[in-house]
Formats: sequence, C-alpha cells, structure tokens
Amino acid sequence: MLSSSDAIFVVGATGRVGAALVEALRARGVPVRAGSRRAERDSTAPGVTAVAFDMTDPQTWAPALGGARRMFLMWPPGTSPAQHVFPFLEAAQRQGLARVAFLSVLGADKVGFLPHSKIAARLGELGLERVLLHAAYFMQNLSTIHAEDIRERDELYLPMGAGRLAMVDVVDVAEAACVGLLDAREQISWDLTGAAALSLDDVAAELSEALGRPIRYPRPGAWSFYRSQLRRGTAAGLARFMVAEYTHARLGLADRVADGVREALGRAPTSFAEFARRERDAWR
Repeated sequence: MLSSSDAIFVVGATGRVGAALVEALRARGVPVRAGSRRAERDSTAPGVTAVAFDMTDPQTWAPALGGARRMFLMWPPGTSPAQHVFPFLEAAQRQGLARVAFLSVLGADKVGFLPHSKIAARLGELGLERVLLHAAYFMQNLSTIHAEDIRERDELYLPMGAGRLAMVDVVDVAEAACVGLLDAREQISWDLTGAAALSLDDVAAELSEALGRPIRYPRPGAWSFYRSQLRRGTAAGLARFMVAEYTHARLGLADRVADGVREALGRAPTSFAEFARRERDAWR
C-alpha cells in the first residue's frame, strides 16, 4: 500500500500547468495531493486528494504537504520569495521534502532579480533535488486571456510587431514536470520551448486554417494595447506586465528555440498547428 510520502504535492493544482500535471501523474498511477486556495470546492478524482494551501498562510503548509517528499512548485504571483516561498521551502524540508520540480521562465537563470531565479537559487542552497523547468510563452495564453479577441473580433490584438515567440504547449510543460519528478537524477534543468519561433502573422495563418475563417494581426502599438486592456477591466499592473512581455518579444528576445521538450519527453514539442486544432472550440 502506498504511503503519504509516495504522493506528490502540487502547488497551484487548479492552474494551467498544475491541472495538466495532476492528470499526467494520475495517468501514471501516482497519488497526488492537489494544493489550491479553493480546495474545498474542487472535485476529487481517484488518486487525487484536494488540500487547502495558501503560500501566505503557514497554517496550511504542513496539512497540505502531508509528508510528501516530492513537490511541484510555481511562484504564486504577488507573493514574496523571501517572506513567503523561502520559509515554506524550509518548513517543507524539515517535514521531509526532498525533491522539487520548479516552474520557472525561459531566461530566468540569466536575470538574477526575477523571483524565479531567486527561488531556484534557494532550492540549491537548501540542498534539495531540483528539476528546473524554464518555460517559454504558453500557447494557452491565446486560448484563455486573449481568446476573446480571436473569438469575437477575428484578430490577434497584441503589441508584438514583427517579433517571434518560441511558444510551448502547457501540456508539454506538465509532462516534463511529471517526468522530472519521477526521475532519479538529483539535478535537471530543461529549457522548454516549441519547435519553431513564430511571428503573429504565422500564428494568425495557423488559426485561420484551424478555424476556417480569416484571423488577422493588426499590429497594435503598446499604448493602444494598454488602453484597450484597461477598458476591458484588466488591472493596470497586469496590463503593464503584458506590454513588457510583448515588448520583449518585439525586440527579438523571445525567439530562442531549445531542445528541452525532446530531452524530457523523447519526442518533438507540440506544434502550434496541432494546438490550434485541439483547442479550436476556445475561439468558436
């Protein structure tokens, strides 16, 4: 019979990567402790124990971990690495945690001021086994937060100019996390991108093909995009973050293609064309 230490604790289990990881672990018969703030409202699938977890509330930490020795960790936006994440990791290690798969962002290992790089460094200082997942821009951003533009207005309204993105499918990221958590190597680092860097003209063409109607890319400026987001009720801080993210791509800084998905999964990354066909209902 499996013990509680055999279960893998998943932080952010209702998020995009977390939810996909829970399914990947379930498919392999691995018990999961699925942590989220709204655990009491989550339905529990076989092999999954939904547990209440809040990175800012130490009272939730030990009950949520339940003695798990392996964990998937992401940085909860709005939390402080030093005030919240570091104390949580230290408490988890005292409770027996030994291995962490950490969702970072592509290039974070070269930008020391990012929360992701600080957390990765702290994992190393604690001597924990680390699986570092440096993920590129998620394809799912287009089927979630930017889906309305495509569905209602048949356009990609993003201030990216002629820049390119090596977008990655969240499912590939989650599968890599699953493999890494079950691996025996003490230290793993994978840069997870798609197989090609695409312009938004390329993306519009793939969406047009998948949906059977023309999708256009009008190339809005950063200020026009920012104002449109505020009109829709997007928080100013999030709108500024998105402008910075797409400016990064517009300047040619988000087009690096890496082999991490193939290294982790032994196959090519999911292409955007495959993703668009799979997720087409999001834009209909």
